[in-house]
Amino acid sequence: LALRDHGGKVLGGFSSHPLQLAPKFYGDFSCFVFCLDTGSDIPTIFRASGDNHNFVYMNAKREELPNGLAFGGQLDSRFFGLWLRADLESGRSDAPCATYQNEQLGTSVEFHVDEVEVWAVADDPPPPEWEQEEGGVRSKKHAEAAAFAELAGLRSNYAEKAPPPVDGDEEDD
Repeated sequence: LALRDHGGKVLGGFSSHPLQLAPKFYGDFSCFVFCLDTGSDIPTIFRASGDNHNFVYMNAKREELPNGLAFGGQLDSRFFGLWLRADLESGRSDAPCATYQNEQLGTSVEFHVDEVEVWAVADDPPPPEWEQEEGGVRSKKHAEAAAFAELAGLRSNYAEKAPPPVDGDEEDD
């Protein structure tokens, strides 16, 4: 997660686990928060301190729990190292947060968000079931390779070029 607040400061956090809606914190000691001062090229990174395991939290549509994305802090006190509200328009950064021992990340404790970006770094998801069932070289996943092979004159799929059946003709199943 990276965002720029209304004051121009860039801040964010890294989650070692995929973001997931859950009523509790998750993650591990490779999670961190960061800030980049206006005009600076090098971010300040705050790694997990070991004081607790409250690395990352994300929730939505709950009346009894905070709704948004948090890095570090406490649910009970609503005190977070970085908090992005569910509307993605505002947040806060409390300091110091026990999880990351961070300074105030934004230009102020409460801030408005000008831009927000979220990236995922993960393995490719498994293909849909229909694609797995249609394996082989004639499946949709090989369409580009088949087109190049045909373009090079290496193969032609005559079944795909066959004219449609005339009414009354029966096809074998």
